[in-house]
Amino acid sequence: KGVKSSGTLNSSNVLIMDIGGGSVEFIIGNEKKILWKKSYNAGISRILELDPLSDPPTNDEIARHRSFFVEKLDGLKEQIEKFNVQYLIGTAGSFDSWRKILSESHSDLPVYKMNGLELLNIIQHINSIPLSKRSLVKGMEKMRVETIVPAGILVAYLLDSFKFESILQCSYSLSEGVLWEMISE
Repeated sequence: KGVKSSGTLNSSNVLIMDIGGGSVEFIIGNEKKILWKKSYNAGISRILELDPLSDPPTNDEIARHRSFFVEKLDGLKEQIEKFNVQYLIGTAGSFDSWRKILSESHSDLPVYKMNGLELLNIIQHINSIPLSKRSLVKGMEKMRVETIVPAGILVAYLLDSFKFESILQCSYSLSEGVLWEMISE
């Protein structure tokens, strides 16, 4: 409902993603309905507890985290293919940070279109530098300097695997959806 209230959805099927600490939520839908949804026990804090990263992470650690996400996101690929998903919409959290890093203007618009190659490049850069340098990246939120690395590994896996036509960051998520529902009543 938060993403829908941003005016982003149309007749195309999209994959909406919310990266959390304990879980990662996915919804496939369009402006009319939700077609599929699932919460995966593959949150960013969870993987950091199971498999802490060096500073900066090694290629082996990145590969292990990627394998973790591939294994945990069982069934996601089939749903993306079944519903012919063309767009990825990321809400809040790490997506907000990537927007601030990629966009000089940080406009108040609720949606920002990201270039997939630019996003992959910034993820690769962030994942290659130590925490002390990560915290100095313009637009980086201090609370995300550690968790943005596994979030980036997850999103890079999705971008590499599914070649979405567009990647959108939506500032509206759960709280805006609740407000939208209250206003609509």
